[in-house]
Amino acid sequence: MVKGGFIASARASWCSQDSLLEILAVRGDSGFGFALAVADSVRPVQHPAFPPSALVATRPLALAALRWVSDTAVRGFEVSAGNITVTEVTASGVSGTIDLQLKRIEAADTIRLTGKFTRIGIAAAEGACGRIQRVGGTR
Repeated sequence: MVKGGFIASARASWCSQDSLLEILAVRGDSGFGFALAVADSVRPVQHPAFPPSALVATRPLALAALRWVSDTAVRGFEVSAGNITVTEVTASGVSGTIDLQLKRIEAADTIRLTGKFTRIGIAAAEGACGRIQRVGGTR
């Protein structure tokens, strides 16, 4: 088992058209992002994570992806299981914990990603967002 770390500033955007909170943290060429599909508003609750291929109609739920740059390659990972838990929502931002399993795209490698996010300020998403931004997307 190999351990590593990733610390980066994050930004959050709220898509009111789809009740979706997107959080993205980038440092250099590496990045981690997740989307929380909520029932109607962001509040303290656990969001089960599902792979993007799963057709899950219930909310809350989470999707996540990781782009990791090593010395020799860029590796993409997508969530396969786990939870993202919002622990606090205040005027200064959203906080929570992350415990996810991610699978490397087109390979068998896996990563367990654990961590926390603290008081990330939320801004309104600009333009079309959520499911309606996809061609043929529905709400």
